[in-house]
Amino acid sequence: MVFYAGMNDGPKSGKNNSLRSEWSILVQSFVEDDQLAENAADKTHKLIGQLKSQGLTFEDLKAYAKNLSVERKNINNQIEHIKKAIESKQQTIENLILVKSDTSEILAEIEELNHLGEQLSKKMNQVDRKAKTLRLAETLFLNPPEEL
Repeated sequence: MVFYAGMNDGPKSGKNNSLRSEWSILVQSFVEDDQLAENAADKTHKLIGQLKSQGLTFEDLKAYAKNLSVERKNINNQIEHIKKAIESKQQTIENLILVKSDTSEILAEIEELNHLGEQLSKKMNQVDRKAKTLRLAETLFLNPPEEL
């Protein structure tokens, strides 16, 4: 029987490295959470300062929220319309393939619709970010922090 140096250390050192790695990841997540909390607090203080400097009222925020809601609804309707148009065009492509016709024009139209859908999705993300900030602002109006 031949023993190699460190042969018995293999599983233990692997477990130790794995454990160290897991602890390292855990510690890193705590550090990142603290940094995120600090960034959120900074953003909150900046938002409060902006609201005070602009002289906005709670009613102004509610009106803006309503406008964002209407804009979000319109974007959703446009996205649904695009999805239906793409489905229709895909059916057309299937029919053209059956009769062995050219599908390049329809494929170009689908690509254009996909691009438009991507733009609308980006716009929806912007509206969602604005709405999230607005909800924070409304909360700050209702429950201002004591330290300010």
